[in-house]
Amino acid sequence: MIYCENPLCNKFGFSLHDCIATDMVWENGDLTFFFPKGVAMGEALTPKGRHLNWAQSTPAKLTFIGADPAYFYVCEPWEPKGEYLHSEVTWYDLPEVITKVSSEEWRIEFIEEYRNFHSNLYHCILLQKSNNDGRDPELIFALDYEQLVCEWNEE
Repeated sequence: MIYCENPLCNKFGFSLHDCIATDMVWENGDLTFFFPKGVAMGEALTPKGRHLNWAQSTPAKLTFIGADPAYFYVCEPWEPKGEYLHSEVTWYDLPEVITKVSSEEWRIEFIEEYRNFHSNLYHCILLQKSNNDGRDPELIFALDYEQLVCEWNEE
């Protein structure tokens, strides 16, 4: 169930596509992502889900209530290696990911979301301070949850 403080969110929905999380908190079994530039919602989505503009540009937070993170892994950009393409995959646990995001070493740009009943799979781009070549690794993570809550303050 998605709950938003703004009734437009429930009427039109919201999207995390292109939204950038700059902080994460794990507290009492809830996982919260913070989006300082907000999330796209309401009038920002056309009937086909295409973005027109940011209807919600105030800071937002998304909380997975009763979260059970299954895994987080990072795929480095593909490199040619002989006849094949090669990518290194690194698995991370939740405290490691939170530390990297909270320390501003990583920012998470959400690209795609795949939903099941109470389970989501996220495909993200990992924006790193140390990346100088413009090729960003991908972050993929899955988690189960009881409820999904999106909140913000309207100004």
